[in-house]
Amino acid sequence: MSAIICDIDGTLLAGANGIKKTIEYINSQASRYDIIIVTGRPESERGNTTKALKANGVKYNRLIMNPHSSANSYQYKHDTAKALQAKQKIVLAIDNDAKARSAYASLQIKTMNPRNLPSPSTKE
Repeated sequence: MSAIICDIDGTLLAGANGIKKTIEYINSQASRYDIIIVTGRPESERGNTTKALKANGVKYNRLIMNPHSSANSYQYKHDTAKALQAKQKIVLAIDNDAKARSAYASLQIKTMNPRNLPSPSTKE
């Protein structure tokens, strides 16, 4: 199954609060695509992160966290997406950060700023 990559901070969540438009969009795509959350958050935050995602009703298949919190987040996201591409087609990467979108775009992955997401009822 093809996949969508999605960021957390500023994309799915603002603190512990969900960003409704992104969550609705991601959840509307979860039956058609694997949802892979790729975040720069350190692995040590996994417990709090999964609780926040669950509390906000986010549907996802995998949560990939940065094992090296001091590492460059953009390079980490690029390298993670490249490894994922070797296993499945990535159809979209949603991230609020322009540098992260640039990292994904360098791999020919379509990117989208969450502010520009279509209405959840719109089919891609």
